[in-house]
Amino acid sequence: MEYGNEPVDGNAANGACGFKLPEAREGKKLVLICPVSGGSDSSVVALCLKALHPTAEIKFVFTDTGFETRGTLEALDRLEAVLGDPILRIKQRVTLPEYIKEYGDYLPSFNRRYCTSFFKISPFKHLLTTLRLKLGANTEFASFV
Repeated sequence: MEYGNEPVDGNAANGACGFKLPEAREGKKLVLICPVSGGSDSSVVALCLKALHPTAEIKFVFTDTGFETRGTLEALDRLEAVLGDPILRIKQRVTLPEYIKEYGDYLPSFNRRYCTSFFKISPFKHLLTTLRLKLGANTEFASFV
């Protein structure tokens, strides 16, 4: 069998290509978290997730550095319109240029990825905490990163 020629189960409840959503444990509610960047890869994941699992509760999330291009923000607006669901847009208290200035004008690099933890991971963890408080302790999250 060649890559890409696998049979696809057309039943959305069973998932595409054998993919199945995680199931919530007994007495728990499952909320899917789908981070989006405005790029084509994350947009396709969001659209497929929504199309294959239209009844699932999905929270689409964009973590903003405060230094995004107009094209990125426009792509998010278009994606939001197609999904028919809001994209939660979260950000830190400062923008990326402000943070670089605070950091002594030290630019992030492959070896020093401080901006990823500060601008992406930290706000995302804060969002999960906020959602857990809002949706209740019986809520479980599955993230598609």
